[in-house]
Amino acid sequence: MKRDVVFVAGTFNVLHPGHLRLLKFAKENGSRLVVGVFTDRAAGVAAHVPQEFRLEAVKMNGLVDEAFFVDEPVEDVILRLKPALVVKGKEHKTRENPEQKAVESYGGKLLFSSGDVVFTSLESGDVFAGATLNCFAEAVHGTPKSHCKVAYRIVGKIQRIEGCCSWRCDRRRVHLV
Repeated sequence: MKRDVVFVAGTFNVLHPGHLRLLKFAKENGSRLVVGVFTDRAAGVAAHVPQEFRLEAVKMNGLVDEAFFVDEPVEDVILRLKPALVVKGKEHKTRENPEQKAVESYGGKLLFSSGDVVFTSLESGDVFAGATLNCFAEAVHGTPKSHCKVAYRIVGKIQRIEGCCSWRCDRRRVHLV
């Protein structure tokens, strides 16, 4: 096991504030942050941005020490890399996590970030898993604004959500308008 290595994997269509917080949290828990970016094939319909651009964006982040494509089950990458920690966003805590068995096999640990503000691309049926958005509160306002919180269901048609910021939501994306 590589004691100082922390591993994070994801699609990373756009490096949004949730990703940045996740990467910061991961880096704070080790000295070397390694990130796996799912290829277009591995990500499937979740890939909205070509894999080369997604990998380039992750590599450009100063917190990341190494980044590479993942085109196989993430557990296989973990078993080869053997990082001390694998970090995932809090929104994954109640889901199936195949990484758990992999890290336990060599004495590593699966750790979930604080998730105090959730941004995600996960969907569960017609419910967008990142239902609680804080209007990029820190990016837009400098501090979270409770009146900006919105929760919504995506039911196949475009919806608009108004608040101090406006959101246009389609089946797969949330856009600040």
